[in-house]
Amino acid sequence: MKKLLFFTALSIFTATAIAQNQAADTIDLTGAIFTSNIAEAIQGSVPGVTVRSTGRPDGEATIEIRGIGTFADNTPLYIIDGLPTSGGRDLNINDVESVQVLKDAAATAIYGARAANGVVLITTKKGEEGELKVKYTMRSGVGWLKRQPLANRDEYIYLNNMSRANAGLALQGHFVGTRFEGTETNWQEIFFKPGVIQDHNLSVSGGNQIGRYLVSLNYFDNDGTVHDNWFKRYSLRINSSINKGIFEVGENFQLSLAQSSRWSPDAGSPFGHVQRMIPTIPIKNSDNPGGWGYGDPVHASTTGSNMRALTDLERNLSTTNRARGNLYAQINLTDWLNIRTSGGVEFATEAQEFERREGNWYMGQEFTLPLQSESSGKMNSLNWTNTLNINRAIGDHHFTYLLGTEIIRMEYDQLWGEQMELAATGDHTLFMPIEGTTGAFADGATTIHSMISYFTRLNYNFDNRYFAGATIRRDGSSRLPAQNRWGNFPSISVGWKLSGEEFMNEVGWITNLMVRAGTGVTGNVNIRNWGYSPALSTFPEAIMGTDPNNPSSAVTRTQLANEDLKWESRKETNIGFDAGFLDNRLTMTGDYFVANHADVLVGTPVLMTSGTGGGIIFVNKAGLQNRGFELNLGWMESKDEFTYHAGLNLASIRNSVTELGEYYDELSTGVTRTVVGQPLGMFYLIETDGIFQSMDEVLAHVNSEGIVIQPDAEPGDIRKVDYDDDGEITDQDRQQLGNPWPKLQVGLSLGASWKSFDLSMNGYGQFGNDIYNGNRLTLDRFDEGSNYRRGVQPWTPENPNTDLPRAIWGDDRNSGPELDRWLEKGSYFRIRQITLGYTLPEHLTQKARIKRARITITGQNLVTLSTYSGIDPDFQGAGFWMRGVESGTYPLPYSITGGIQLTF
Repeated sequence: MKKLLFFTALSIFTATAIAQNQAADTIDLTGAIFTSNIAEAIQGSVPGVTVRSTGRPDGEATIEIRGIGTFADNTPLYIIDGLPTSGGRDLNINDVESVQVLKDAAATAIYGARAANGVVLITTKKGEEGELKVKYTMRSGVGWLKRQPLANRDEYIYLNNMSRANAGLALQGHFVGTRFEGTETNWQEIFFKPGVIQDHNLSVSGGNQIGRYLVSLNYFDNDGTVHDNWFKRYSLRINSSINKGIFEVGENFQLSLAQSSRWSPDAGSPFGHVQRMIPTIPIKNSDNPGGWGYGDPVHASTTGSNMRALTDLERNLSTTNRARGNLYAQINLTDWLNIRTSGGVEFATEAQEFERREGNWYMGQEFTLPLQSESSGKMNSLNWTNTLNINRAIGDHHFTYLLGTEIIRMEYDQLWGEQMELAATGDHTLFMPIEGTTGAFADGATTIHSMISYFTRLNYNFDNRYFAGATIRRDGSSRLPAQNRWGNFPSISVGWKLSGEEFMNEVGWITNLMVRAGTGVTGNVNIRNWGYSPALSTFPEAIMGTDPNNPSSAVTRTQLANEDLKWESRKETNIGFDAGFLDNRLTMTGDYFVANHADVLVGTPVLMTSGTGGGIIFVNKAGLQNRGFELNLGWMESKDEFTYHAGLNLASIRNSVTELGEYYDELSTGVTRTVVGQPLGMFYLIETDGIFQSMDEVLAHVNSEGIVIQPDAEPGDIRKVDYDDDGEITDQDRQQLGNPWPKLQVGLSLGASWKSFDLSMNGYGQFGNDIYNGNRLTLDRFDEGSNYRRGVQPWTPENPNTDLPRAIWGDDRNSGPELDRWLEKGSYFRIRQITLGYTLPEHLTQKARIKRARITITGQNLVTLSTYSGIDPDFQGAGFWMRGVESGTYPLPYSITGGIQLTF
């Protein structure tokens, strides 16, 4: 079998020609936003595709196609020039010609077990026939972050004194009478900084009737908008093709080196810490280990951390080298029959270097000696493709047929180690371990995954009016046990082009009109390796007999496994139409879909009495459903030298949980719950009903039996709703009060050109969702060591007309995370990018032997329309269980960049 994995032919057909009765969205990335990853570049361009971005330079946007379909990884399948891979940050956006998103099962079923989350086809630029062409593109600019308005020194002291006085506690010293008296630190200004972004791309291309080629070089550098968080990438891409007679050969290879530096996991939420830090704390304090300031219980008690100190005391460097590409050969036996073979390969090495220097960055932190740790990983995947393709027309009958196989083998090896208790000099230089220490360890792991597939597809159309298609794919994966290893994934689709009928000739304003429908089944193989195999340990020893010095070795099972794991599957039905009006100046596409995800894996608890240490095993017991509609509108028109276009896309997707298995009634994360029949991660909170203004109001707040619900409350405290009417406020009073999922998602693009000028704009937004503002939970609670929002006015007898309760240190009755006071409307619309371009006149460029020269200026994320009080309503968050919970995530930066494009 191992030899088969290396030498058996495999195939996946990734031609951009999708049957007309199937839905596919193609995006031209000309003028794409200034970013390092493909998902962020297509944000707002395709209805039904949700992209959640991060402002982190080394971060990657997440992409979801038609909602959540699994409790595991919802990342779609990426295919770059026929090679299944990832669309990560090591891909040079300048190399991308177009992106095609396959959403419905009729289009994705040909990809079988890996297509339940949708498919993203990426086509890179190729050389063209003609003389040698040299093109250089440069973009450079600066980015910066929005600041949260926070209390200054005097305002903080006033509010902090109020909260401690209301609690009957001694006031803080605020460093008064010390050498730091009068200190006022703006921690956002200390941690945030302007970040320089630059992108340089050089390509050389050309060709003739026999062969074509393209070589491109890229350097991308994002200096980051916070300290010690940057990303750099160097990449080289080469592709070429040769045609001679019936033979065609070609290759497409990319080499890349990506490096990044970011804060370590010890940082928690850096933006939350920056906002919590108190303005009376100095940046530096020689009394503390490492010399950094971070407060103390007497002068400034705080839950925040000095993030500037952390970036100095910890270094976290990542390096990734990647090589990927494919080589193909094709024999065109006739003008309608060809045989194609291609081999794909991807190698990547990853290295992580972590260094912890001597010093502290938060109050109460234990002293720790320096340490170093390193980890490295090596990934390789191999593909080899063979397909038979027929494209035949007989009169009005047109057939296309595909037959192929595919096999994939991927291996990942990882090593890691750590050395603690290192000696260090005053300048933080680390030396060898201190004599006598034992703080060192090393470990490693290897995972292997393979899959083999067989598939076929037949498409037929009659007279370009009636269309039908069918595919079937059979996949086998090493991630599943032998009895469930194989799965079948079929699809069918039909279409009718009404505009081709004679009776439509009378309707001259309808240029094109087609209706289509399809249904199919796809699978999800994004599960961990060997999940069906139990884990064993050879460490146990037992004394058998009377000699304690002669123990016997043993083997014990340390983890149970589900030996009946099977495919997660998606069955989807799609109905849609495509229309063009007024000579296709106005275009319209609409789709309605229902996708049912069955046999979804969910964790099931294992009792400690099993003798395995407990934990969980995954079983195919859950179910999800996504349904919704998508609408895409476009308008394009030219008048003399003026051309303009507009595009609007809309999507409404509703997800619901259809099954959780017999072990769960619900799944809870604290502020959200997932319940059968409802969407994932709905907000379950205690409803608040204003502020008590007097003791009479406290005593009048009773349940149906006259029991005072909050007998310990005082004027200025929050009134809470006794939902279950039991006369007290408990966790049972939580009710569904918010929905993190938008009712409507919108994408907008506008563009115009006149003579040598061009202007483009794109934006996106969502409406009807709620956000749990975790930053306000920190800044407005008044009961612990944190800074406050600027201008807030808590309740006092002299200031009763406010929506903020009284400030009480150490008392969470008004500040618990279970309250709905942290819930806000999350609707927003963001103008993602505005670009103004100017193409220099030819009579000027020709003097410098330049064929074309264009200069641009671009603004990104400069305008966001929203009522949300946090920094950014568009955030990546902590996964779909807590989709609407915002707690100090890295916001998208504002930026202004300039660019130049030169063609020689």
